[in-house]
Amino acid sequence: MDEPPMEVAPTQRTGTRRYTPEEKAEFVLMGLRNPGRISEMCRERHVAPISYSRWKKTYLAGGLDALRKGKRVTSIDLEQENRMLKEVVGNLYVELEYVKKKLEAVN
Repeated sequence: MDEPPMEVAPTQRTGTRRYTPEEKAEFVLMGLRNPGRISEMCRERHVAPISYSRWKKTYLAGGLDALRKGKRVTSIDLEQENRMLKEVVGNLYVELEYVKKKLEAVN
């Protein structure tokens, strides 16, 4: 006996999450702080690793404004971003030195 062809349910494409420039910048900074966890972070947030790479490249080239579509980056914006990044690096350095001293005290 011939069976009628099976009906195939249409595939439903999941909606793509849109991230704000601020969310992208925060995600990139988290990746820079934890380079060994990038793959895990991408999986947890359902972000394609290639998207993270693009966001990182864009962010490092022009900061938060570069992540905003259609907005040009000015030298003033870059200077502000530079100051902010220097502050982040300085804070991370202070944390690192603190942890090193604590570790030396334990040993």
